[in-house]
Amino acid sequence: MHWSLQVLVIALLVAPSSDCQERGIDFANFTFPVVAAEYSAPPGFQWAVALPSTVHLENGRFDYKCEFPPCPYITLDTVKLTDVTGDGKPEAIVPLVFHSGGTQYWRTVYVYALRGATPELLGAFLTGERADGGLHRVYGRDRKLVVELNDPTERQGACCATWRIRHIYAWRKRKFVEIGKAEIEPIPPSERTWRIVE
Repeated sequence: MHWSLQVLVIALLVAPSSDCQERGIDFANFTFPVVAAEYSAPPGFQWAVALPSTVHLENGRFDYKCEFPPCPYITLDTVKLTDVTGDGKPEAIVPLVFHSGGTQYWRTVYVYALRGATPELLGAFLTGERADGGLHRVYGRDRKLVVELNDPTERQGACCATWRIRHIYAWRKRKFVEIGKAEIEPIPPSERTWRIVE
């Protein structure tokens, strides 16, 4: 990819939404709580109970220090604004991608309420790595939080999931609670980010 095109793509990904801009919130230059100060291996899907450390993104990126490059780093994925608590107001779904420095990567996804100049963290979850329980999609639907994870039992190698598991969460008593049973279904070819060469 040409260098100028790379810059354009990064700028589009980290550009704040109009609602965030109006509130002076810039997630591309923001301090996030994380599970550890050092890069850690993909933990598998779990809601974060404790986030004792922090990292500060600059222009949508944070670089870990290491003795032997390439070093691990974090990037900001696309921020989505949607109501996932049922209060009629949009919350921010903010995914961070944790890159190992090689091919491995996983995500931490934050949900922030936007009720003032300072976002309020409502919850955060960690994912597995790529096809091994990695994040397929996260979005709001019917005022609920929908999390789609790659099914680790159905895949083409470490990179390429063929099925997904959908979890739906409602905001109840100040936390996200899963409702109903998880839905398992094949990922349509049009939604896959990879292609098998036959």
